[in-house]
Amino acid sequence: MPNGIWNKDTYLMDVPEPDRKRAAMTHDMLKDLKNQLSSIDEKVDKIRKEQPKECAELMDNKITLNNKVRRKINIGQGGGAGAIILAIGEGIRALLK
Repeated sequence: MPNGIWNKDTYLMDVPEPDRKRAAMTHDMLKDLKNQLSSIDEKVDKIRKEQPKECAELMDNKITLNNKVRRKINIGQGGGAGAIILAIGEGIRALLK
């Protein structure tokens, strides 16, 4: 290949006449393969760049939903329940005195 130029003419330059048709088909297949590989590289780069953003957004939504569900379930438990029991106990003590 003179001067590193890659085209069909330079590829077929030293190919004997009986093998030219097969060599031309090989060149076309290599060209198609190069195009397919470059499109695969573009898809992989797109996934590599965009997937962390999508995963972060998805996980943020799951965490937000989980926090909302837990808050709804935990209403009236913990310190609030202790305060109610203490108030009932103080009310009963006040009535007994």
